[in-house]
Amino acid sequence: MRVIYLDTHLFGSSYPGRFVRGLTFEDDKRADAIARHIIEAKPDVVILAQIWHENQAKIIRDKVKDVLQHCWYPIMGKKRFFQIRMDSGLMVLSNKPLEERDLFEFPDLNGYDGYSRKCVCTALVDGVLIAGTQVQVDENEAACACRKKNIANIKEHISQVAQKLKVDRIVFAGNLNMDEQHADDYKYVTDEFTAITPPLRDALRILHPSVTDEPGITVNYDENANTKRWGKSSGRLRYDYFFVSEKITVKQQETLTTWKIVDPADGKDPLEKEDVSDHYAISLVFE
Repeated sequence: MRVIYLDTHLFGSSYPGRFVRGLTFEDDKRADAIARHIIEAKPDVVILAQIWHENQAKIIRDKVKDVLQHCWYPIMGKKRFFQIRMDSGLMVLSNKPLEERDLFEFPDLNGYDGYSRKCVCTALVDGVLIAGTQVQVDENEAACACRKKNIANIKEHISQVAQKLKVDRIVFAGNLNMDEQHADDYKYVTDEFTAITPPLRDALRILHPSVTDEPGITVNYDENANTKRWGKSSGRLRYDYFFVSEKITVKQQETLTTWKIVDPADGKDPLEKEDVSDHYAISLVFE
């Protein structure tokens, strides 16, 4: 089975997208390109984060529906014509039924994230519990405290669902908004996830125990123009992760760095050089 995860940064016509200057960039074209790359990659399951408006969700869903027939785009709460608060931003696509769908909305979010309903979602796909999220962003003290609470919520939710469904094959994917080389933050995450029943391990580090062998960069301020456009940090970072249970045999994990808005052709279209998001997609192949 192959699972792909991507944090899309698609704000579209959401309240922040309309009123916060510079938050959007070719969102419809990026959504279309994301769908095109998904089709070409031929995954079994795709988890997308930060699709904050239904317009971009529809673009992706309509384009991939022939190959990924099952879609879950959680809408939480009553929809209003003028709505400040956003939904979860998560979308799950699959070529097999998404069964036993469940989610847990994070009660602790800070700053701009307080206008969203970020959560962890889970679904059973062909006997594998698939989980996805995007947690609290920012580096201030309040945001870091919320992020730790989000991680604890993820641990509790996955444990509860796994025990309820009696499954021991679990694949979790998410933007955890912390770099692996921030040792204290990374240790907190790995300690919490190994406390899940059954324990979850960092899939990339199963294959490549040393960061020097495979850093797994998913946020690149040196080369990705979108990261420079929206980011507040610097360097080359690993924010996006797969964690898996022991019954999952990891065959391959890779970072998909070639997803551009326009496929390279003659070099005349400036969007040929633009990535589809400020994060790179990550792909996991497992048995």
